[in-house]
Amino acid sequence: MPERTEINLDEYVSSQPSPTKTFNFELSTLNSKFHKISPFPFIVRDIALWVPKTTETGAIEKMIQENAGKLLMNLFMFDKYEKGKETSYAFRLVFQSMERTLTDNEVNDIMNKISFELGKNPDFQIR
Repeated sequence: MPERTEINLDEYVSSQPSPTKTFNFELSTLNSKFHKISPFPFIVRDIALWVPKTTETGAIEKMIQENAGKLLMNLFMFDKYEKGKETSYAFRLVFQSMERTLTDNEVNDIMNKISFELGKNPDFQIR
């Protein structure tokens, strides 16, 4: 069994030297945007498809975003594989609501809509 050590953090902090430098940042110069964090869980789905090598990921991402709706909180490509004249892209989609817990059926309906719209392009093959 490993040894245990007990530390009194109040004593430790008070024994440390005072800071010699201070930094004064004004929030207006940071160009930061803060968003409220949802108290509700997120749902993750992945989608992968074969496309012609000339297809840009931005075009695919745009189609996904247009069909995913406001519940899509994050979208990013996590895999790319080239074979012959085609490229396979895999995307991770994160869905979340600020008002409620999402259901699997609700997200599955969104994913079906995305798949249907991507499938309209005869050069795309969803895997």
